[in-house]
Amino acid sequence: MTVLFPTALPTAGWATTRGSRRVAADAAAVRTSPSTPAFNAPTSPNTPALNAPTAAGSAAPGPTAPSPSAPSPTAFAAAVADGIGDTEAAASAARFAAAEAVDAAWRAGASEAMEDVRRGLHLTTHPTNPLGIPLPRPTAETSPLPSAATLPQPPARDAGRDLTPRADTTLVVASGTTHHWSVAWVGDCRAYFLGDTDPATLLTTDHTIGRYLRDRGVPANPRLDLVVTTTARKGGHGVVHGSGPGRLVLLTNGVHRATDQATITHLARTTTDPAEAARALVALTQDDNAAAVVVDLR
Repeated sequence: MTVLFPTALPTAGWATTRGSRRVAADAAAVRTSPSTPAFNAPTSPNTPALNAPTAAGSAAPGPTAPSPSAPSPTAFAAAVADGIGDTEAAASAARFAAAEAVDAAWRAGASEAMEDVRRGLHLTTHPTNPLGIPLPRPTAETSPLPSAATLPQPPARDAGRDLTPRADTTLVVASGTTHHWSVAWVGDCRAYFLGDTDPATLLTTDHTIGRYLRDRGVPANPRLDLVVTTTARKGGHGVVHGSGPGRLVLLTNGVHRATDQATITHLARTTTDPAEAARALVALTQDDNAAAVVVDLR
């Protein structure tokens, strides 16, 4: 549910679309201070399929009076998640990951949110893991910009031995304030930053087999870009930090694979309302699920 205050302009917006898939397995969530968190709702079977947003919304600062213990008025947390597979379990994992990541990032930051999501996915009470088999906690290294520390992880040696039917998702989460913010991710969800005049800067590096091989000078079939090496359940996550005013754009692969960075820059820069910008971005997808969050840092 999204709560809007008529006297406040939105500072963040999100949108998702099912594309032509059977299940809407991408999710988005966003919170700005002081506001009610906005999460995308489950999609009904009758939702239009092709190139139509299944859900969209905004998060706007409300008239709440600040308190000494309240977060900064410019604080935010946002996430998009891409459930792996065209199943209800994948959609459940993505919705859980996006909502949990925003809650955890709001409390403790983007990197801690990744660990919190992994712990949550492995709880026996969560439907995506009925057997409740624990996995190791993730590790993370930080850098001011993408570097060798945040390049794709090599596939785990025992990755092919896990036969437990557990749903999984890729994820990117961002949180902080205008003065300092962080982005953490797994898989091929992306984050872009737009300053006032410069083209969009890609903050993340895709954790895929294709990227892993090319970074080591090995030619790779484009189909290997569809195979991720890290997920919310497995592998380490990347982290980057930034500062300053601008606009953050979080995207699942359904958007960034359907277009190029120039188009992302144009839509994100020329569409003033963050929610409208998010809707325009997910409308670019051809047939895949897609999710987008746009956050103004002013």
